[in-house]
Amino acid sequence: MNSQKSNRASSGWSAIVTGGASGIGRATALRLAREGAAVVVGDLHPNASDKAFETLGIEQLACDVRREPDVVRLVAAAAARAPLRVVVNNA
Repeated sequence: MNSQKSNRASSGWSAIVTGGASGIGRATALRLAREGAAVVVGDLHPNASDKAFETLGIEQLACDVRREPDVVRLVAAAAARAPLRVVVNNA
């Protein structure tokens, strides 16, 4: 784990952005991470090669918000990093 990622994980709060692999969702995820959130992005097609996400320690999960098990997994991932304080439903 790089130091950026561990800083985000100990930031004190986490955020979820659905539909966050591109466009407005990606911009929102990047902004939240820069503001200190431990961000978890859920998207149908996560972008595993996103260097900005990697640098900022943003975790990406495949998620279809129409499927409850996917959403439960997304929330659990964020809560495991820090208390969940922000959810952006951009999907």
